[in-house]
This record gives sequence, C-alpha cells and structure tokens, in this order.
Amino acid sequence: TGGALPPADSGPDADPDKDGFTNLMEFARATNPLVFDAPVPLVSRVPSSFGPFSPASTVFEYDRRMTGYDLSYQVQSSTDFVVWSGASGTETTTPNPDGVTEHVSVSISDGGGGLILGGGGGLLGGGGGIIIVPPAPPPQRFFRLRVTLRP
Repeated sequence: TGGALPPADSGPDADPDKDGFTNLMEFARATNPLVFDAPVPLVSRVPSSFGPFSPASTVFEYDRRMTGYDLSYQVQSSTDFVVWSGASGTETTTPNPDGVTEHVSVSISDGGGGLILGGGGGLLGGGGGIIIVPPAPPPQRFFRLRVTLRP
C-alpha cells in the first residue's frame, strides 16, 4: 500500500513532490502529495454587468473536499504581500464529478462605482448639464487561499 513518507516529507508544511502545494493543501484539495500538480489559475476579473460606472468583481476559484475533516478555508487578500486579511464575498459551490470534491467560486466586489453629477446653473457653462466622474481604479490586490486545521 504505498508506504509511509520519510519524516522530512510527512509534515503538514512539507511538499514532497515540489509542486508548491503543501501536504495540508494537497489533503484539503484531495490531490496526491506524491504526484506533481500543475498550477491552476485561481483568480479572474469579471467586469460589471451594469456598465463602466458599477464596480467590477474578482472571482477566486478553487476545489476543496466536500467533507471538511476539521479544515477551515479562507480566501485572503493583500495589497503588499505582508498584511493579509479575509476577503469577504459571495460563495457558490458545485459538486465535482469525482464525488469527493466541490468547486468553490467566491465573487469579491472591487468597491464602489463612479459618480454622476447633475445640476442647474453653473455646470458646463451655465446652462445645466451632467458631469460623469468615472470610478478610481481599485488598488492592486493579491489573493491566496489559507487552509488551517481547526483545533
């Protein structure tokens, strides 16, 4: 039956196949820690369906075990790779055909939209008018999935 891993490769933070996924992450994703897994894209940008003056969103996607085994999954974001915080969003899950994992999508809003200002006299030469102020670009954010064992 496969045998045990050497002690240096058996801890939760070890990565015996050197694919960048620790043993804990391999377990959380139901992948084999001895088989190299190709990197998978996890983050995509989704433009607003309400036009350029509504906030866009970032979608973070990953696969996880359907049964938790006392695992906690948290999508985190950072603007500097130093300070990380929970990234709240709308989560949807879809069972995968393997019957063991589910696909998770977390849609995270990028913030507010632009402003539309209107008025009487004084705007755009005195006859009234509309000024459209596009939204400021959101700060660059980086995302990661943090998996921990619950106590």
